[in-house]
Amino acid sequence: MLVQVFRDLGVGQYLVQERNLTNDRMRAALTILFASSIILASIVFFTRNILASYYSNEDLANLLLIIAPNFLAMPLGALALAKFKRDMQFNKVAFVGVASALSTAIVTILLALNNFSYFSLAWGMLAGSVATVISCFALRPEGLPLTPGLREIRHVISYSALATFNGLLETLEDRLSALLLGKFSDFNNIGLYERGSTLAQIFQRVIMQGVWGVAMPAFAKISRDGSGTSGLYARAVGMVCVVGLIFFAWVIIYADTIVKILLGDNWSEATLIVQLIAFGGIFSLPNYLSGSLLIATGQIKLQTLVTTVLRGSSMLAIAIGVSNGAKGVAICLIISSLLSNLWLLWRLKDYCALYQVLYEVRRALLICIPALFIAIILRSNYEKNILLDGVGFVLSLITWAACIYWTKPPLWEEIIGRNRQ
Repeated sequence: MLVQVFRDLGVGQYLVQERNLTNDRMRAALTILFASSIILASIVFFTRNILASYYSNEDLANLLLIIAPNFLAMPLGALALAKFKRDMQFNKVAFVGVASALSTAIVTILLALNNFSYFSLAWGMLAGSVATVISCFALRPEGLPLTPGLREIRHVISYSALATFNGLLETLEDRLSALLLGKFSDFNNIGLYERGSTLAQIFQRVIMQGVWGVAMPAFAKISRDGSGTSGLYARAVGMVCVVGLIFFAWVIIYADTIVKILLGDNWSEATLIVQLIAFGGIFSLPNYLSGSLLIATGQIKLQTLVTTVLRGSSMLAIAIGVSNGAKGVAICLIISSLLSNLWLLWRLKDYCALYQVLYEVRRALLICIPALFIAIILRSNYEKNILLDGVGFVLSLITWAACIYWTKPPLWEEIIGRNRQ
């Protein structure tokens, strides 16, 4: 995961947001991709025995031997995918993603059924990379360079260095909790926190991953066309909040049932961790698209400052709370999320219409309140029961949908507008 941060050195972001994307700049980007893939593959290959010895596991060397070629398959695929996103050709992005996912799944499952153990995951990953390259080559955009160049390499590196630094901070923050809990607590707390955060972050991993993939290219295209992004950004924030608020609220209300269904009774202790992490996630909702906006409009230096503040405060919160286990980490992250996201909202006032953003956030909250009221009232009137929780959730969902239909927020207008088109 750590090596993966340096995989494309921010070149994908650069290609999507660059206003004047010339052939020389694409060739320079390809040079960086080729160089980074060779270097990273070599690092994994030549350190595999050292790492295997460090962890006292000979199989790790063979595992890394399979993983290393993944980096060599990256350059052409990364360049083509970035161009697809820049040109808003998300049907092609989806095709490549599905082809890669299917290849990974099929190879992994077949090998796992034939007792390849964890090697099946490594071979599956390699199969997915090969499928990505083949798909990108078959669909490659016209005029995409196949040979590297050096003429504009300094221009590309000046951007990619900051983007890579941001990715490194995000990865460190993501893994620091497990690292510190493992050092200063115990494996029980690692398991509780990892399971709890996995459930609480379903919204980011399932819904927002797709939104982020579209938002940055869309903002970049509008910015290149000379249109203002402020109004669109506020509308997009409203759409994210009207879904995100109700999602996190349902996770908090039904956390014990969710844990029981997805993890089993043995993980009941993770319920509180799920609730705490979900509560902290609410404060970051208004800023979920801030990175997409700043990157798309060329504000990579400001985005680096934002990443440093947000990720740095999270890492500090983790370090402070780790002595009290998973619960302490989750509580400290709530405080960190509240303070850092208030700062970010204030910092964005020069790049978006802040009053419009706050209006859309308030509007989303008002839409969700009746549905939450229904869920809380129903749950307080019966003993915990999965079937009754299902009924309560459905009634809450219907109430939420009815409020959307009645108030017609940006999410409703977007759905109806697309259907009519």
